[in-house]
Amino acid sequence: MKILAFRVWGPYAHFRRVYTTTSASTYSFPPRTAIVGLIGAILGIPSKPRAFHLRELKDLRVAVALEKSVDKTRIPVNLVSIKDDRRRIQIPLEVIKDPVYKVYVSDENFEKFEMLEKLLKHRETMYTPYLGISEFIASFEYLGTYQANVASTPTNVVSVVRTSLAEIVFEKGCLYLTERATREMDENRKYISYETYILSAEAKPIKLKNAEVELFKVGDEVIMWL
Repeated sequence: MKILAFRVWGPYAHFRRVYTTTSASTYSFPPRTAIVGLIGAILGIPSKPRAFHLRELKDLRVAVALEKSVDKTRIPVNLVSIKDDRRRIQIPLEVIKDPVYKVYVSDENFEKFEMLEKLLKHRETMYTPYLGISEFIASFEYLGTYQANVASTPTNVVSVVRTSLAEIVFEKGCLYLTERATREMDENRKYISYETYILSAEAKPIKLKNAEVELFKVGDEVIMWL
């Protein structure tokens, strides 16, 4: 199996929690659906009027690692009501400041792997990639393509971890975040499945005692698929 890695960053990011209705809060990392959207934008797979990228990339295996500690703030955003009065509304939008993520993509069941690799190498994209919402345009760079090997446990994992598939060793002095996020949506953006994830708020590796799925070593790093 081949796995390519690329870095993505920007001044701000916002990955809205799907279960919020009155507040614009954000996940601390891009969930699988956001990463699939980012890759779909680079490849030029249409997202409107239907999210065809979610159908074409539904079997895509991806992982994400934080390369910078989570730093959130709130900024006021002015919105216009869609009702007849067209009144203006101001909400506090929670955002991640100066996020940096490392994304891993497998070539397994992915026909456009080489196309993605070529685009990343040349820093080209078909559509504009962004970090959650269109106002937060993303920068990216290709890091390399690796021949992946299966890793054994116990081990340290750099990526975000699915809690249902791993036994985690919590280490003293480390700050962990647990978040429940969407794993899959259909092309109508209907939610299909969810997962609970754990990550280090300080972008440190997470120690696993064992895992119910295969872990992969990419260079000197071990990852788990989202």
